[in-house]
Amino acid sequence: MKDLQIVWGKCLEKFRDNIHENSYKQWFEPIIPISLIQDGRGIYTLTIEVPSHFYYEFIEERFSDIMEKTLNSVIAPFTRLEYSIQIINNENGQSIKTTVPQNFKTENNRPINIPIDESKPKNPYIIPGLDKYQIHSYLNANLNFENLVEGECNRLGRSVGLAITQSPGNNSYNPFFIFGKSGYGKTHLLHAIGNQTKKIFPAKNVLYLDTKKFETSFTDHVKNNCRNDFMNFFQLIDVLIMDDIQFLSSKDKTQEAFFHIFNQLQTQQKQIIISCDKNLKEIEGLDERLVSRFRWGITAELGQPEYNTRLEIIKQQAKKDGLTNEMELEESIYEFIAANATNPREMLGVLNSILATANLEHKKITLDIAKEITQKIIKNSEKNITIDYIFNYVANYLIISPEAIKGNSRKKEVVTARHIIMYFAKKYTKLSLQEIGFLIGNKDHATVIHAQKKITDHMETDKQFKKDIETIEKKFIS
Repeated sequence: MKDLQIVWGKCLEKFRDNIHENSYKQWFEPIIPISLIQDGRGIYTLTIEVPSHFYYEFIEERFSDIMEKTLNSVIAPFTRLEYSIQIINNENGQSIKTTVPQNFKTENNRPINIPIDESKPKNPYIIPGLDKYQIHSYLNANLNFENLVEGECNRLGRSVGLAITQSPGNNSYNPFFIFGKSGYGKTHLLHAIGNQTKKIFPAKNVLYLDTKKFETSFTDHVKNNCRNDFMNFFQLIDVLIMDDIQFLSSKDKTQEAFFHIFNQLQTQQKQIIISCDKNLKEIEGLDERLVSRFRWGITAELGQPEYNTRLEIIKQQAKKDGLTNEMELEESIYEFIAANATNPREMLGVLNSILATANLEHKKITLDIAKEITQKIIKNSEKNITIDYIFNYVANYLIISPEAIKGNSRKKEVVTARHIIMYFAKKYTKLSLQEIGFLIGNKDHATVIHAQKKITDHMETDKQFKKDIETIEKKFIS
């Protein structure tokens, strides 16, 4: 008797050699071999389990020839193939497994009709006043590609997102997994993809869901014995957007539900887009089956926006808020906010506070007022250590004017002060070398590297200089 797992493993090798990698992963990896039986005449029958009726029909239509040739080659000539298909009846919720022989046709030469309850699934996300079957997207129309500033931090994610909107589900970016820290623009990108898809394909059902809302709705349906209604609803979705998938961690039953929904949408070539606040390998308590499936498509990280991108974001937001001439902010204020608020979410919070102050107190916002507001809002993990804070503290401590430091003076004491500021800025902020140089007299990144080396070398050879640096450091971090 042939060993089932060994035989199926050899079959998979041949499938993989003869079809596209994406098709192999999507249609063959999820198949489960059930049995391999030889009858009295020596004819083998291989039974495999597939997730749905649609899955069976798709394989029969697209891959029946390669399946037949492979089985006859690996197992034996005239090997028969049977599909085991799990069907959930919507009325009684019972799970039925139906076995279907390969190439079994009706009189009209069409695949056999498996009895499935095709009544329209109930919508678990109903808004009062809407038809119970109407799908509300839950998209924020204000978050679109037009106001999603592009930078090095999000170029890949933005490009992939736009590509998806041209052909949702029918692309090599399915699923699309986005990760990055809070405030780096993940949610904006998700809504932009959804809104653009609806714009191009108005008839498609796009659904944006926060993972916590998904879990709450699933739990409520389980309690009310309506689990199947919840699961079957997703048959109606063309583009599913799940935000903050990390909240599925350690939620075993909800993960199991999402696993089956994921498989169902994948087999129907529906688009899946997922976001997370960390990379897949860093998520604890997530089913390895889900992790594996999330890796099927493409992954894009959204990083911390660089200075120029932050500056463009803050200016765009100010324009959107409709600043009047009386409230127009000076360029230096935008530059200060962009330099000191490295998280775009905090940066917009600073801008809102500045605008509120201007409205309530009826006064023009100066750079000093902007600095005061910024210092109150920004919460730095190491204290409130920004490049502006370091710059002012070092300048005051060494009694050297900020203008001289930012200028082109080559006096020894001025150059040393400039190098010290660059040294501490690299150590205590998350700014890039280019950003640090730009903010300290429009110097290039090579100057910052040189400054770090000069300070480090000087500290190693001059004990007094090292002591002075340590004294400055202790005072501004205490």
